Amino acid sequence: MEQSGLFATWCITKHRMKADYRMINYIIPRVLEKTFFALIILTLYWGIGKPLDDSATMQETLARPLQINTALFMWGILPVFSTVSVIPSIVNERHVFDSERKSGYYGAGAYLFAKVFEEALLAFVTSAALAAGVWFALYLRGSWLLFWLTYFVTTIVGIVLAYSCAALAPNTEYAIIMCAGMNIIMLFFVGLLIRWQDIPSYWKWLVYVNHLHYSWAALVKNEFTPEDTVFSPNIPILEYFNLDDSLS
Repeated sequence: MEQSGLFATWCITKHRMKADYRMINYIIPRVLEKTFFALIILTLYWGIGKPLDDSATMQETLARPLQINTALFMWGILPVFSTVSVIPSIVNERHVFDSERKSGYYGAGAYLFAKVFEEALLAFVTSAALAAGVWFALYLRGSWLLFWLTYFVTTIVGIVLAYSCAALAPNTEYAIIMCAGMNIIMLFFVGLLIRWQDIPSYWKWLVYVNHLHYSWAALVKNEFTPEDTVFSPNIPILEYFNLDDSLS
C-alpha cells in the first residue's frame, strides 16, 4: 500500500539525504562547478560597480553599464548550466525508483519533491555563500537578498528542468543533450543578446516562457534605476532593454 505523500516524502528525504550528503561524488559536482563559475565572475568583473572618478574616459563611462549588465547576465544564466550535474542522479536511480514505486513505498510526486528538496537545501547554502562573495567583490547596488534569491530560484528551476529531461530521456547522454540544448536556445531570448523590441514577432512568445529572461530582468532592475543611462544621448538603461514597462 502506497504511503501518504508527506510521510513518503519525509522518509525519502531522510534516508537519501543522510546517504548522499556523505558522498564526495554527490557534493563535489554540485558545489565545485558553481564555485568555479562564481570565481570567474568575481575576478573578471572585480569592482565593476564602483563609481568612476573624474579621470575616466568617455569609452570607460559608456562601457561600464554594459559590462555590469554582462556580469549580471552571466550570473543569472550559469546556475541552469551547472544543474546538468544532477541528471545522473535520476537516471542511475531509475530502476530503484521503479521497483520501490511498484512495491507501493511511495509515488512519483513524493519522490520528486524529496529529490528537489535535497538539491535545494544544498543549493540554498552554496548560493548564499557565492552570492555574498560576488555581490561585495563587484560592488553591486540594490538588494543583496534579491540578488541571491534570483540565483537560488534560477538554480531550482534548472534542477526541475534537468530532472524532467532525465525522466523523459532514455539515458544520461540524451538527457544532458536535451537539457543543455533547451538552455542554449533560451539564451538567445534573454533580452541582452538581442533586445525584446528587435526580436521577430514569431519568436517573441518564447521570451514569455523563458526563465532566464526573468532572472536577468530581475537582476538588471535590482541594479539600475530609471535614472541610469547608457550610450549617447543618455538613453535610460531600463528603457533601452525594454525593462521599464515591459512583460518583465
